[in-house]
Amino acid sequence: MIIWVSSCRKEPISIQNPTPLSVDSVVFPDSLSFAGEPFDLNREDIKMALRQDLVKNSFYHSNMVLLIQKSSRVFPIIENILKQENVPNDFKYLAAIESNLDPKISSPVGAKGYWQFLPDTAKEYGLIVNEEIDQRSDLEASTKAACKFLKYLKQQTGSWTLAAAAYNTGLGNIQKVLLEQKADTNTSYFDLKLNEETGRYLYRIGAIKQILSHPEMYGFSAEKLEKRHKLKHKWVTSPLHWVDFAREYKISFAQLCYYNPWIVSPEYTAKENTRLKVYLPKD
Repeated sequence: MIIWVSSCRKEPISIQNPTPLSVDSVVFPDSLSFAGEPFDLNREDIKMALRQDLVKNSFYHSNMVLLIQKSSRVFPIIENILKQENVPNDFKYLAAIESNLDPKISSPVGAKGYWQFLPDTAKEYGLIVNEEIDQRSDLEASTKAACKFLKYLKQQTGSWTLAAAAYNTGLGNIQKVLLEQKADTNTSYFDLKLNEETGRYLYRIGAIKQILSHPEMYGFSAEKLEKRHKLKHKWVTSPLHWVDFAREYKISFAQLCYYNPWIVSPEYTAKENTRLKVYLPKD
């Protein structure tokens, strides 16, 4: 049986900002690291860049409220897969800034899902992306694919922070910067002059890690989820019509798509000759 954490409450979870913050009151950590690589908070440039993202996210209340809610449901699944794949646990925060943990979110350039895979990269790492199924929105499948990709980037760049940067801007761009800036084996992400987005990337991840790890320090409080929605799963290997499949289990097609956001079309023709794990409410 697969257990997927989800709220069954009729009322929205109570997450609020009980203590008004000012810019000066935003807590700055004594130390911070990503995947075992420390932020040198004695360096002025690193300290100021991290402070900027701590302030931005501390005051982005609606986004943080939703992210805190979603992380309680999504992170346990991601953490388990990261552990199995020997990828540092901190990469769950990369998923958080990439997609806000929204399985359906898309970028203007066509990236989609929890890990914001482009279609070609998704297919390269074993995900099905077609007019019927888009596994970029499948939490388990896309996280396993992301782990494979991240381990490849780590192998090519030599560090997890550079792997994260390459995830953002592309491996070729990072390799070009390393060459242009005469990097040696001791060069870290924090020693490189990068484009604006990639230059902020690790600081955004670090800020989200700090806030999600210590929400009360940043004015957020959340009730623990009182109930967890228990799901069962079925394996699908044959062509079928999803509407009929849903009716067989006494749920609507809309509910089926809620539990399985990777379903795009009402029909599945098994073109990829693979097994699909379909989640259904246990009761």
